[in-house]
Amino acid sequence: MALRNRGGGGIEVSGVLGPVKAAYLYWAVIVNGAIPPAVQSIKLARVLPTVAAPVTLTGTIIRTGLSPCWPRPVLAGGPIVVFRASVPLTLANGNGFYSVTLNPGASGLTDGEDPWNGNIKFPLFEGASLVIVGTGTSTVAIFDKGLAGNSFNANPGISYTLNLPAAVRGSPVLFDNIGADGQRGTSRLDDPGLSSETTLLNFVNIAGPGSNANDSDWNGNSGLPLPQLWDDVGHEVTAAVPIGTTRLNFNVSSSFSTWDCLTPVANVVSFH
Repeated sequence: MALRNRGGGGIEVSGVLGPVKAAYLYWAVIVNGAIPPAVQSIKLARVLPTVAAPVTLTGTIIRTGLSPCWPRPVLAGGPIVVFRASVPLTLANGNGFYSVTLNPGASGLTDGEDPWNGNIKFPLFEGASLVIVGTGTSTVAIFDKGLAGNSFNANPGISYTLNLPAAVRGSPVLFDNIGADGQRGTSRLDDPGLSSETTLLNFVNIAGPGSNANDSDWNGNSGLPLPQLWDDVGHEVTAAVPIGTTRLNFNVSSSFSTWDCLTPVANVVSFH
């Protein structure tokens, strides 16, 4: 859920098989120097299909990293801070609609204005994502430490490896990416260079131009058309992960002369 220049929003969850085993809320915010206390906690409630009262979640800092180009120059200012909080299972108990409310002062602006109108006021809240692990026959691995907050320029890009806790035995293999600051242009003006990132998994193109998805994992899809700047995306990647695989090698890059500045938050892999 994208949260730039907002005071809150909603997260829709589908596809969870209960009962729930674990749940985590991630969020990221660009600050201007010291980390304000207001950004370190967040309120989460369940609205549908049943109501659960708001719970204040205090986040653990996973990492602070360079700002993804707010303000310019490239990878300057900030830092961006990535938080994670464990969510009570009495609250995050499965599919439905969850509401998020920011503390007063957690977002410099809360009027919903266009992030590219030149009015920048810190903190710059990026977004929040809810990860719910249900019951099934798959192994679920969540990766954040060492990845979160590692801001990069799409050109030349970033490469990293995820070491699975066990070897892949069968299909399907599912991959989810949570990332901050993705965009498809400047405001509503589309720019192909700012949404051209390709994601290679074990040298197979799973996202971006030329992939079956034919769309970048970093185009701000969770906040389209505005405010953009947050991505929750997922793919079935079985074709790129042969049986016996224990390491997932990723590369995210763009060859365009214009490109985006991006910050990973978390990856989730589900496999048999």
